[in-house]
Amino acid sequence: MLVQGLTVKCLLGKLHLLDDQLLQEQSLAFIARRDALNHVAIHLNQASTQLALSSKMQRSQLEFVQQQLQQPQLEIQERQEQHAQLKAFSVQQHQKELLAIEASTLQNLCSLAY
Repeated sequence: MLVQGLTVKCLLGKLHLLDDQLLQEQSLAFIARRDALNHVAIHLNQASTQLALSSKMQRSQLEFVQQQLQQPQLEIQERQEQHAQLKAFSVQQHQKELLAIEASTLQNLCSLAY
C-alpha cells in the first residue's frame, strides 16, 4: 500500500498534475481575495448612502480597497500569463460564482414570496 501511494504520487508529479493542483489552489486564494475586496467596495458604496458617511471618509476607504485590489489582480494576471491552463480555471470559477449568485437571488425571491 505504501509503495503504491509513492508510485501514484511520483506518477502524478511526472504528469505535472500535482503542480496544476497547487497552482489552482493558489489561484483560488487570489480570486477569493479579489472577490472579497470587490464585495467590500460594493458595501462601502451602499453604506455611504445608508450611514451618511462623509465623502472624504468614503473616498479614503474606497481608495484603500482599490489599492488592496491591485495585488491579487496582478497575481492572477501574472499566473495566467505563465500558465495558460489557469485561464480556463478562472473562467470555470467565474461561472460557478455566477451560478451561486443566481441561486442565492432565486432563493431570496422565493423566501419573499412565502
